[in-house]
Amino acid sequence: MAETVCFNCVLDSTVDELTLVDGVCQYCRGYRELENQINDFDINSYGAKLVETLRRTSKDPDYDCIVGISGGLDSSYLLTWLVSIGVRPYVLHIDTCWDGEVATRNIYNLVNTLGLKLNTRVIDWGDLKIAQRAFFKANLIDCDVPQDHCFTSVLSSVARNSGIRNVISGHNLFMEYVLPVSWSYNSNDARHIRDVVWRQEAKRLVNFPYMSPTYNYIGRKIAKSIIAHRPFLYHRFDIHATKEMMNKKFGWEDYGGKHYESEFTKFFQGDYLVEKFGIDKRKAHYSNLILSGQMTRDEAVAAMEKPTMTELERFRLRTLVRNKLDFDDTEWVNLFSPTKAAHADYKSSHFLKLQKILFK
Repeated sequence: MAETVCFNCVLDSTVDELTLVDGVCQYCRGYRELENQINDFDINSYGAKLVETLRRTSKDPDYDCIVGISGGLDSSYLLTWLVSIGVRPYVLHIDTCWDGEVATRNIYNLVNTLGLKLNTRVIDWGDLKIAQRAFFKANLIDCDVPQDHCFTSVLSSVARNSGIRNVISGHNLFMEYVLPVSWSYNSNDARHIRDVVWRQEAKRLVNFPYMSPTYNYIGRKIAKSIIAHRPFLYHRFDIHATKEMMNKKFGWEDYGGKHYESEFTKFFQGDYLVEKFGIDKRKAHYSNLILSGQMTRDEAVAAMEKPTMTELERFRLRTLVRNKLDFDDTEWVNLFSPTKAAHADYKSSHFLKLQKILFK
């Protein structure tokens, strides 16, 4: 059977839901509709209104908002922009014990150059370790769910308990519109995490920062104890120029791939998904660059021919992950076996199911 490939980007039949019309996938077609919003968006006008809104809604005398910082480009650039328009951010780093050296340096250089205080919350390693082991042992496609759940849960908790209320993220549709649904799972699903952990490890997590999606929805949509802002959602920016600017002003360093600031995510995306599921997330990342005019399709195709990492780096990461998560020989072999399971094989949140139906 011939492989199905979009003529416009580099998504192919590894995306289960790929639907081509005249050779063009639904993500490219959707991006065309999004372009009007991107073209009409004025970041300066938005920024002026944002400062006013944050000062009015935050209940803390010293901070206007909370910004999670990972050392990655998106959160780093967001933080510098917020400071430039006069926002007083509470800088929060959520340490899942997987920070790469480059990410650590980026965070240190950024907060020191900007003269900001860094606040760190360290996730209980024992619990996170069990959760990450469980997802790998379950042969699931999205083993980043436990770590992502921690990020959202802790950010929301700090916002709610501090009275700062406003949480600002750097999510950007200009650069992150393409993300195949079949390649991930909803990380807000606490019931799902509990079930995977119990069935694979026969344990209950005591200190894991579980967040009920129902409680989170009430806090954000009804009680307004948490107010989410995404100022960069439609912001058009040049990724290469931004990286160069960040390097010159703040000593920011590139870590080699999208979300590779985390050693865990680098292994998960650059090795595990490719080896076990045949999924290379660079296809989505490069497709975004194609759609935003920052890479040609030919350049993306050529880049895809290169390995996700060197053999030496693969060896280093596999050694790190195996030792850190305490996989024995049998478990490690199974990690890369052809055996696959679906997230649907495990329990999921009734509330999230209802949301999916109502807002389909």
